[in-house]
Amino acid sequence: MADFRFKNQEMIQEACAADPEYIGFYTEDEGDNEPNQPVCSRCRSFCRSFHRQWKEHLSYILYRFPFIIHFLERRLCIKCCGSCWFLLLAALTGFGFFWMLCMFSFVSGEPLDNDHLMETIQNLSQRNSTFSRVCRFKDWTYFVGTVVGQIINHHGVVLEIANSQGQPEQFLQMEYGARGTFFQVATSPYPDPRYGIVSMDKVGPMPCRYKCGDVDPSQRSPERLLWFLKKYRKQGYNIFHYNCIVFAEMVFKFHLPEDAKTECFTTQEMQQHYDEVSQRVAAAR
Repeated sequence: MADFRFKNQEMIQEACAADPEYIGFYTEDEGDNEPNQPVCSRCRSFCRSFHRQWKEHLSYILYRFPFIIHFLERRLCIKCCGSCWFLLLAALTGFGFFWMLCMFSFVSGEPLDNDHLMETIQNLSQRNSTFSRVCRFKDWTYFVGTVVGQIINHHGVVLEIANSQGQPEQFLQMEYGARGTFFQVATSPYPDPRYGIVSMDKVGPMPCRYKCGDVDPSQRSPERLLWFLKKYRKQGYNIFHYNCIVFAEMVFKFHLPEDAKTECFTTQEMQQHYDEVSQRVAAAR
């Protein structure tokens, strides 16, 4: 009897010294017969189990990738610089991959080709109309009024159409982008809102929105512009080397305006010129 009491006391002492998590462990069959624990006890048990498993997984990761331990042992300044450098390198890698896709034309927009535009220019040629002035304009895109917006913006071109007597009667406006070529033939064209921000409160304060110059006599025939558009009609849009800015600059310089005689106009000044042409055309009719 004394031996039994002694063994019983030893079992009680071992149970007190054992890990509480070990004491609470039971098999699947035993768990079915156990009484339901309070919610708070189950939460504590779940948290302890999750913490233990998380530590086991973390230990395994550190074992498989020892350089992480080396990084965690560094000073805070080195950690911050390393993290920032990693993010910068990842961003540059993504940009470089996107740049390569664009360079090899895996990512491109619609080509310059527009049959309706070709027919319109051909009709101008048959009417003996000519281009007297050429203007390049710009619109905001996303960063209105900022330095970034002055770099990342949208450009278009406007050609003043003169009749057989040399009097301005209409304007041909062309804009090129990822969705193809948009154009207008009107006495008062308005930039297309599908490519840029054109509201008056945004573009009105721009000091030199339009840059205009006289077309050289050798380039005034619409046939010359038609030749230019046919030459590049299959060229697809590319955000880096063939975009709206490149197209507007090409058309502007193609008509050979003299740099010494180019002028800058605000939106209000250009609109005033449009109104004068509209009134002259209306009076002639």
